Amino acid sequence: MSDVVTIKKIIDEAYDTKTFVFDWDACVKPGQFIMIWIPGTDEIPMSVSGISEHTKSITVKAIGDATKKLHEYKEGDRLSIRGPFGNGFDLSNKNILIIGGGVGTAAVMPAVVQTGADTIIAARSDKDIILLETAKAHAKN
Repeated sequence: MSDVVTIKKIIDEAYDTKTFVFDWDACVKPGQFIMIWIPGTDEIPMSVSGISEHTKSITVKAIGDATKKLHEYKEGDRLSIRGPFGNGFDLSNKNILIIGGGVGTAAVMPAVVQTGADTIIAARSDKDIILLETAKAHAKN
């Protein structure tokens, strides 16, 4: 069964990467993913990059047909989503170091926000760094 959500906000993270924010009341844990159906292309798995009680987000790098099509969406457009899927991360350890690279940084960002853990973000170049301000706001180091 899928839910239809409306894109509330789109944030340009880098030249080829956007964050799509939408209202969705589902219970999502850091490390889980959702399936997004993009008409005319495919259904694709996407890591959840932001979690609050009523709002979730995905951060998408335009690489293939589906993600390039998703980058054409505007605020107010609707997405069909299923999930969440996966077990998420075990965040019970008190000493956590979180490492994110490239667009994969999006998948670990909810864990950074939840734990405040030490965090390392890597990217191919300075222009490819994403979600740095979120990490700075929540990570210890």
